[in-house]
Amino acid sequence: MNKRRIQNKPPAPRPSGEPCARCHKTDEDRRTLQAACFYDLSELKIPFGRKLVLTPVGELKPEACTEVKPPVTLPLQGRDPVMLVPPTLTYTGDVVPEDLFTLRLCKDCRADFMVALSIWWNTTPTVRRGADTGIFVREYGAVRELTVQEAQARWPEWEPPSDLLSREK
Repeated sequence: MNKRRIQNKPPAPRPSGEPCARCHKTDEDRRTLQAACFYDLSELKIPFGRKLVLTPVGELKPEACTEVKPPVTLPLQGRDPVMLVPPTLTYTGDVVPEDLFTLRLCKDCRADFMVALSIWWNTTPTVRRGADTGIFVREYGAVRELTVQEAQARWPEWEPPSDLLSREK
């Protein structure tokens, strides 16, 4: 008779972190990607969070700052301490609100973002010439002029004026 030994193994520990906004993997390492581009990024259908940051007008005036809570730091042997939590300050100067779009990402998704950003940066920008139709749309924060064919593809029920059709030929 063949006997199998049964071992009681504890279940694998479940990750106890927050999920990545992109891949939904849950672990302990998240970083926040923040974007301030003066444009509503919700057009991209990406689940951005929002954060309001108050930025001093002009130069930051140290004399206008009062420390309310000191920073929380981690001392390291032979190195400067690492700041875990920045200090809380009161600022009496003028500030301007900035609306930031945020994403909490894992290391793998951060790496994918950095690759995509590098490709974008190192690619020659597209030069768009005007279609001379007067049909303008806003796409991803830029104003673009459509050709009659592009407009008809977007809005099949649209009938272009005859003067536009004659210009296209």
